[in-house]
Amino acid sequence: DSTAAGFQYHYFQVIAHTSDPAAFYLSACDSGYSVDNLAPAAPQALLLSPEMIASWDANEEADLDYYAVYARSDSIGSVEGAVLVGHTIDTSLTLPDTTEGMYILVTATDYTGNESPASNILLHPMVTGIDITPALPDRFALHQNVPNPFNPTTTIRFDLATAGKVKLQIYDVAGRWVRTLVNGELPQARHSIEWNSRDARGKPVASGVYFCRLTVDEYRETRKMILIR
Repeated sequence: DSTAAGFQYHYFQVIAHTSDPAAFYLSACDSGYSVDNLAPAAPQALLLSPEMIASWDANEEADLDYYAVYARSDSIGSVEGAVLVGHTIDTSLTLPDTTEGMYILVTATDYTGNESPASNILLHPMVTGIDITPALPDRFALHQNVPNPFNPTTTIRFDLATAGKVKLQIYDVAGRWVRTLVNGELPQARHSIEWNSRDARGKPVASGVYFCRLTVDEYRETRKMILIR
């Protein structure tokens, strides 16, 4: 991919030949470069300390530019409609007093401006030292897996607004069933599960596009995932 460090031009040529070495076709040479549209993975393991410090694990992307910390009044895990608290190149930020009683989340942005999905979201308590467990979800949601693309493991998060019979299944691009990750009763909560890119028999699946489907009673949602080995 092209990055802020350079366009990464490459040159391409096509050669076609038969079993006779003297019979071949040689195309003209052409050049091109890709546009970096791959966002970093969402920051992981966001924590809030009693000292009003938000901290999280470092991302591994080489082209990472900075982290952005947001606050919002509800528990929706998205930066849309959230208030930007600050930017930092570190993996922690001291929160201002104005964020007390609000929900905090973090994203990562690379040098070309691609912003990651949001981290887990936590409530910044009004009173220091109280439980900072986020509120229970009030709607069903299947979030985009992180990382995506992935190799070989990715995390799938989903929210249950009520307890219910849950199915979380993986299908290939042709619609064939690959594996069932969840099949049973789960409580109202925010859940996450890892898929190690293996099928129901425990064998690694090939690179390509896969679909994760969440089914809870009448609720259905599907997300596209990309495995690159």
